[in-house]
Amino acid sequence: MEDNPILGSLRSVGDYSILNYKKSPFVIYKNFFNEQDCNDILCQYTNGTFKKVDDYRGKFLTLNLEQNFHKEKYESVINKLYPIVKDANKNFMLDIMDIESLHIIKFQANHYFEWHHDCDWWYNDLPYDNKLTLLMILENNCDGGDIEQFHSTVKISPSFLEKNSVYVIPSYFFYKINPITKGQRTILFANVIGPKFK
Repeated sequence: MEDNPILGSLRSVGDYSILNYKKSPFVIYKNFFNEQDCNDILCQYTNGTFKKVDDYRGKFLTLNLEQNFHKEKYESVINKLYPIVKDANKNFMLDIMDIESLHIIKFQANHYFEWHHDCDWWYNDLPYDNKLTLLMILENNCDGGDIEQFHSTVKISPSFLEKNSVYVIPSYFFYKINPITKGQRTILFANVIGPKFK
């Protein structure tokens, strides 16, 4: 198979599919990453201590990778995400610069994300804003946990959110993850930043 010239040699064209791509409010790369990519990330955080979150954002466990990964491992994960961010942004045409704020998030029974967006431009004193939100499915052995997006009437099928898939939306769009009823889902969460919105 020929490699996609945009996405590089990370995955071959016939091994993944792009869902709801042309000017849709989200992009899903189904089965984009391979099993080894996910397992490498899962193995690297085994010694980290997860923080319990139970507030207005929802209920989940989170681990900051920048604080728990060696610098080389952290940068290797970011480098794997760059091609897919570049390609997904063709759909949104946002001014983006870099990937940051990598977290591993675990959803177990009764865990969820409440309605929220990831771009806080009103109270953000930093010289940049979050432009894209990226969710990479590392583990998906669960029931429930449907993703909903406020700006879209397109239902996201659970079959789209299999292990190795990536979900990308603009950070200013509201979305939620419904409660997990059984099992566990583990995701890699990343913010893509860019110059402040004007």
